[in-house]
Amino acid sequence: MTIGTPTTGTSTPPTSTKPTRITAIDTLRGFALCGILVMNIMSFAMPDKAYYNPTIYGGDDLLNRLVYGFAHLFFDQKFMAIFSMLFGASVMLILSKARDKGSSGARIHYTRNFWLLVIGVLHGIFLWQGDVLRTYAVCSFLLFFLRKLNPRVQLVLGIIIFMLPSAVNMLFASQLPNLDEVGQQTLVDNFAPSETILAEDIAAIFLFEDSSRSPHSKTESVSP
Repeated sequence: MTIGTPTTGTSTPPTSTKPTRITAIDTLRGFALCGILVMNIMSFAMPDKAYYNPTIYGGDDLLNRLVYGFAHLFFDQKFMAIFSMLFGASVMLILSKARDKGSSGARIHYTRNFWLLVIGVLHGIFLWQGDVLRTYAVCSFLLFFLRKLNPRVQLVLGIIIFMLPSAVNMLFASQLPNLDEVGQQTLVDNFAPSETILAEDIAAIFLFEDSSRSPHSKTESVSP
């Protein structure tokens, strides 16, 4: 006769060992991507210089200015900041999981971001010059060491990095009166380019389409 363990009629479901994702982070990441898309649409659809001057492409009407102002006020850089914080949070989560499993966090971190850099370079060369994956990958190489700094040091360092572009812009603005005619014209061409420069930018957007045409078709298009 075998004496077994008494049962109560209920069974405990087995504990799943499948890694779970944090849905809040995934949701916020998707939200940030949608916000970034609002600004990237300008770069997809218009010459690069129209990103900073809405009057050079698409008209100078009130609606155009309102849409431009709304996008820059509520979307420009805001969602990029959210996405950047999520990138840092993901790095910390991955390193924490690697430590819990006894794996090499450095190997996992640098392998992942090396391939992120490769994808970013290919994307920037063949698809879109505004690719940001390269920036994230390069920053991640330093992030691995900076993550162990004292929080106060990280805060001070973050404020310095945040204020650095403003300081550079102020320094540049102080030198504007000293620019020669060539330098002043370069600034004008960047902010309010001529029709010729705009045409060159637009042609660059369709570079891949133009390069896909055969030499025979190009010859026919310019022949009288």
